[in-house]
Amino acid sequence: MSTAMDWSQHEALSARWRAESLAYVAAVNEYVDRCNRGEDVGEPPSDTRAALARAVLDVVEEANRANEIGELRRRFPPAHEPFVTHIKEHCVPIASVLWPAPSSLVAVVGGPRMRLRLVRFRPDGTNRVVRDALAAGRTSSPAFGLIAYGDRLELRRGRELVRRLALPQFQLSGYLHVEQLPGREEALVVFPEGVFVCTEKSAERIFPSGPPHRHGRYPMLHAALSPDGGHLACGWQDSQHHVLTIDGAPASAFGPAYSEYPNHAVFTPDGKMVLASSCHMMSGATVAVDLGTPDLARYDRDPQLRLVQRGATVTAGCFLGEVFVVGDRNGYLRAYTVDGRYLWQHFCGSTVTGLAVSPDARQLAVTTAAGYLQILTLHTGAPDPFQIGTATHREEIRFVCWRGSGMLRW
Repeated sequence: MSTAMDWSQHEALSARWRAESLAYVAAVNEYVDRCNRGEDVGEPPSDTRAALARAVLDVVEEANRANEIGELRRRFPPAHEPFVTHIKEHCVPIASVLWPAPSSLVAVVGGPRMRLRLVRFRPDGTNRVVRDALAAGRTSSPAFGLIAYGDRLELRRGRELVRRLALPQFQLSGYLHVEQLPGREEALVVFPEGVFVCTEKSAERIFPSGPPHRHGRYPMLHAALSPDGGHLACGWQDSQHHVLTIDGAPASAFGPAYSEYPNHAVFTPDGKMVLASSCHMMSGATVAVDLGTPDLARYDRDPQLRLVQRGATVTAGCFLGEVFVVGDRNGYLRAYTVDGRYLWQHFCGSTVTGLAVSPDARQLAVTTAAGYLQILTLHTGAPDPFQIGTATHREEIRFVCWRGSGMLRW
């Protein structure tokens, strides 16, 4: 049984934390606004809260033992910057997230050279490991579940096993993406070794074509399935952006036009357009192109490639209605229309690794390399004074996966 906390012991620390957080967030937001206006702004604001980080983390751990997360968030609003040193030493990345049902999210916990595990989260703050599973996949119906293990894929309807799908015959180095093909008991699976369509009897690589990469794995390999399951947008570090039919037949190739290395793609919700991102160093660009656009040469800035965003290295993307939301390497969410009009930004901390929209489209789940899973309520109408950014989203809960602390709630 948990013991109630004596919050009076933390009043002075809370007052200082809140005051310094408000000052820092206001200063950063002003600094970013002036940068966006093209002003000469000098050095960014300094954060004074690092000296408080250890004491605040002790309070976070105590509040988790006492199950007093609401009071914790009120007295100690979450932050990222004061914990950067601790994060570098102790974080366990959360690599991707799905939101298949209103009360349940699933995310892959772990990163390179770490043991991967699939964890089921609930917005009420509870979580549990899905035994032996390494990843979960999007399905064409909420009635189905697609779970990936080290030696098999299982398509399930509730507790019933509907189909066991084959995997490629190589030593798996991890799943990048898993998704059921709409209307079929088959799956699209992306590994660092290639993009495969997996059926009950076989796993056929459909991209890249030709012999395997000389190092076995394709850097920056990515693939996105169109809403109707008929097309695939894909690429890797040394390729162009490609659109294929789901059978692997080439449909078009274009770019990269405004940057160097393809690293991400997503279809619009109606499936009529592809948004394809490429990157170089810490910068990048995203272009929008109509499905069916003919082949274009590498680096050809043809008018058919409409520049949506430039500057951010995109690491995750999704749509909120008709709004394109990208998560980037610098820890920001940024929103654009498909014709490139900037709408808002929201700071999450470190590299964004996954985005998932709730079934009612009112909330957004964000995972990061710092070991966070953040659940945001969208467009509340009022900015959060403790939040860096220009949006009016409100974080409801933050799961924090750091070695030595277990899975914290904040």
